[in-house]
Amino acid sequence: MRHYKALYERMRRKGVIIRRHPDGKDPRKIELFGKFKTCSKCKETKHIYDFDFKNRRRPDGSQRHDIQAECGYCRKLQKIKKYNSDPHSYVLRLIQIIRQPSAIKKGRRRCTMELDEFMNEWQKQYEITGLRCPKLGIKMTYTGGESKVITNISIDRIDGKKDYELGNVQFVSNIYNIMKQHYTDEEVDEICLLRVNVIKKLENGQEKVVGG
Repeated sequence: MRHYKALYERMRRKGVIIRRHPDGKDPRKIELFGKFKTCSKCKETKHIYDFDFKNRRRPDGSQRHDIQAECGYCRKLQKIKKYNSDPHSYVLRLIQIIRQPSAIKKGRRRCTMELDEFMNEWQKQYEITGLRCPKLGIKMTYTGGESKVITNISIDRIDGKKDYELGNVQFVSNIYNIMKQHYTDEEVDEICLLRVNVIKKLENGQEKVVGG
């Protein structure tokens, strides 16, 4: 078992995808289980490609092919519920996504940190600032879903020119991370200060609102 884990880790670092059919469209599914299947969760009949393989072992140790009872969409909803139960589970999932081999192929920066190193960095920050964004001071959330929540926790590379490596990661709110992708820390600080000054003038009646 350790041999396979070590092999997977080496391939992950190279950005190699092990699965032959990463989109789930494996012809063997039709051969083994037919073309359609009813999901045990949503009760909808869907194409067999919407279901994932399940690992089964016979008493003699040989592998037996099986298929998940729930469709991929329902299993995804379950994962969202699981990983959004607390901030630590949410951060764990963020780290897993960054460390996936497919992340490099999608244009993300390389990750040289191990899972426990990431979690140690998160724990150290959490003990100091809790759920407060260290850059904006707002309370960070861990809400799941398809759309990006601007207050959710996100992983930021302190130096954008470097990879996800030890000493170069921090956990900030999505909105700050979005600004950081386009501007330097100094430019973000300047923009925020300018906005604060405008708000103060509006409150004091010194500034007119353009556009109503």
